Amino acid sequence: MIYPQPEHCAGKFSLGMREEKNTNGREEMLSRHHEYVKRVTPPEKLFFFDVKQGWGPLCKILNVPVPDEPFPHANDANAVQAAFVTLLKRAAFRWLQWFAMAGVFIWATVYVLKR
Repeated sequence: MIYPQPEHCAGKFSLGMREEKNTNGREEMLSRHHEYVKRVTPPEKLFFFDVKQGWGPLCKILNVPVPDEPFPHANDANAVQAAFVTLLKRAAFRWLQWFAMAGVFIWATVYVLKR
């Protein structure tokens, strides 16, 4: 299904075109989007949630009790850094495997040809 583009976003998106980084423009567009959502959504159905606030506000709006476990922060800086390091280690190990296999193949070829 295709949804109409809100008027506050008109002309702001490009498909496959690189644009220079403009964080001020993004912040302005996000602000305009929030204002648009506030205009078109009934107040009793509208809820803005910042994950930094934790369980409290989210559980209040959902009318559920606050869990005893800590709020998950999967995308904090430390988690992203740890995931990146893990990815690099896996990639390095994979390349090491390939080089080891190539080395064994070359050694076996030379060994057979010398006989």
